Amino acid sequence: MFKVTWSAVALDQLAAIFVTFDLDTQRRVAIAVEALNRRLALRPFDEGEARAGSGRVVFIDRLIVGFSIDAAAEEVRIAGVTPYGR
Repeated sequence: MFKVTWSAVALDQLAAIFVTFDLDTQRRVAIAVEALNRRLALRPFDEGEARAGSGRVVFIDRLIVGFSIDAAAEEVRIAGVTPYGR
């Protein structure tokens, strides 16, 4: 199982985006983020799309989440979060 770590920047970005959503969207996003954390811990290479270097992005409910995988250390690092969609 991989360790999933959120950078302080990613957490701040998530919080700033989260508070702009209505309550129903906040609930959906919270569930989606929890599910993403579980999937990344189990099979991170199955998530998202590859980017330059070890970078990857995944699209979940109203968010684009950027992350990298360190296979040797068995760690996934969430680097950033941006909103998408309406």
